[in-house]
Amino acid sequence: NVANLFGGEGVQAAPAQEEGAQQEGVQPAPAQGGISSPINVTTAIDANASLTKIEDAIRMVTDQRANLGAFQNRLESVKASTDYAIENLKASYAQIKDA
Repeated sequence: NVANLFGGEGVQAAPAQEEGAQQEGVQPAPAQGGISSPINVTTAIDANASLTKIEDAIRMVTDQRANLGAFQNRLESVKASTDYAIENLKASYAQIKDA
C-alpha cells in the first residue's frame, strides 16, 4: 500500500484484494528536484497527505509547462521578427542592386 511515486525507484506491487490483480514492473519517471517521499494510502490521514503531495506535484508540472509555453512564445516571436528583417534586407538589397 506504499509506493514511492516521485523518487525514481521502482514501484513495489501492493498486495491485491483479489488474486492475480497485481501489476508488476511499473516504473515511474525519475523525479527532477521535487517530491521524493513515499505515497501512503493505508489510512485516511495518510491518503489525504498523499493527495496533497500529488496535487503539489501536479501544480509544479503545470507551472513548468506554463514557463516553457511562455518561453516558446518568445522564441517564436523573435524568429518571426528575424524573418521579417531578413525579407526587408533582401528587398533593400534588390532595390540597391537594380538602381
